[in-house]
Amino acid sequence: MKKKFNSETGVYGWAVNSEFKYVGSGNLESRKSNHLALLRRGKHKNKKLQNLFNIVGESNFSFEVIEYCNKTNSLIVEKYYKDLLKDSIFNVRDIVSTKKQIRRGKHSSNYKNKLSEVNTGVNNPNCRLNEIQASNIIWYRDYKKLLHREIAEMYGITPSHVNRIGKDKWKGVKAVAPAGEMAFEIGKYYKHPTGEEMSLLCEIDTTVYGKCYVGETNRGELIPIGMGEGFADNWTEITYEEWMKNFTE
Repeated sequence: MKKKFNSETGVYGWAVNSEFKYVGSGNLESRKSNHLALLRRGKHKNKKLQNLFNIVGESNFSFEVIEYCNKTNSLIVEKYYKDLLKDSIFNVRDIVSTKKQIRRGKHSSNYKNKLSEVNTGVNNPNCRLNEIQASNIIWYRDYKKLLHREIAEMYGITPSHVNRIGKDKWKGVKAVAPAGEMAFEIGKYYKHPTGEEMSLLCEIDTTVYGKCYVGETNRGELIPIGMGEGFADNWTEITYEEWMKNFTE
């Protein structure tokens, strides 16, 4: 919590274990200092946030910048992130009042344009990813089960950005394991970006291929699968239910 933001403005959040519990906007340094002072004195207006602070302690609370933006657009961006994170934040009731403020005066003329901007991943100034990186992030998040904070540090983005990939950012992008990360395991099911799926059945020692795996494809064929480094690249593990759809639909 030692970083100073000086006169920077934007949308911020208070998070515990990479999960946002409160979202607001304004002068980042001022809002951080004010919130922290109230929490330390037990006087914060949001009782749920105060209770959580009392239970887990200040060392487990983190102030995160979700998006830098100018003062004119801050309420619009704040509303967007409150909607996005409404399942986890404690100040979800503020969404209505924030929406009313947005639709008044100087904010209303920017509303549609700014909302479109924050919804479009490639046009968002915070977006530093290409499609391959986005697909790798989904793999780390959904299959490797890394914390959002860990993934964010790997790619130089925010934890909330990690959460949005595959949802409102990079829609339609599928999980793909980064090169060298994936390893086959007997009894598991896998899918390739080409659409091919397979069930890894066993390990055998052959005259032609030496030691290798045997996989059953979704076309009903038995194929040899290499065991060395790199053979599992671009494959993604799928569930038994997903595999069985090949035979029940």
